Amino acid sequence: VGVGACVDASNAQVARMLNADMVLVANGGIGKSFDELYINHQACQINGVHVAGVVVNKVIPSKVEEVRSYMSRLLERWDVPLLGVVPDNPFLGYPALADFERLFQTKLLSGEEHRMRHFNVEDTILVTTGLDEFMKTMRSNQDAYRALYVTHVSRNDVILAFISEHQRKLALGLPSESALVLCGDPRFIMQQEINDMVTAGSAPILHVRENTWKAMTKIANFTPKLNIEDTARVAEAIEWYESKIDFDELTRRASEDRDRADVNVPGAAIGYGVSPPPLAGEGMPFIKAPSDLKGGLEATQYRR
Repeated sequence: VGVGACVDASNAQVARMLNADMVLVANGGIGKSFDELYINHQACQINGVHVAGVVVNKVIPSKVEEVRSYMSRLLERWDVPLLGVVPDNPFLGYPALADFERLFQTKLLSGEEHRMRHFNVEDTILVTTGLDEFMKTMRSNQDAYRALYVTHVSRNDVILAFISEHQRKLALGLPSESALVLCGDPRFIMQQEINDMVTAGSAPILHVRENTWKAMTKIANFTPKLNIEDTARVAEAIEWYESKIDFDELTRRASEDRDRADVNVPGAAIGYGVSPPPLAGEGMPFIKAPSDLKGGLEATQYRR
């Protein structure tokens, strides 16, 4: 039921071991979102975990009030509050060049100062045309347009044109926002003269070992994680969510003085190393907390 599955334990089981409350988060919508919440709520019930609230995330802005109305009524049957309905903010899903460095396990050849420049992956352009068409593409876009160009490392003409356009804009005092991704496995080596020109400049250029098709696929399917290095996106996330989630209600629910054994599942045993309530099916795995925390998690098998 989430990232806990990688250690053969659901998030609900981990929350039970820690005697922690859970906040269930589902992506925007009504029907599908509630179905996903229902499954996770059942896992919390089985493990006797107190659900402090629900957040519906990445909702189409025009649907926020509709989702809030329907979801609030649906959650009343669980006696669980809707803590927030958060509209989608596309910028929070925009990767920076630093994210692409991690994705492709490489480093920028030049333009290190632009590592935290963000890109909408929908503005990725595969350059397969001749030089004239590429120049027209770069100059036909608005000055502040931020494109991520992808081409093969053997395209010396494209590389030189990109560097030239970058320098032209800087000389005119115009913003040069785009970046260039060069693709090609170790069989394809950039000519030394071209490499020297790239590394001597400030145009953001990245070289990856994948071919163009694999690189484009990775970029299109990439969802960057928030990290402390990306201060712009972290600040945007804090400001965006802080005003849209009822943290006062969350704090109140999480601090309620209630008997966890009576929450959701009558008679559920709460605590470390205690057998779970009966489950459908034989051999349901359950993770219990060890007496020695340094020893890691100890997996045991329980049966009805």
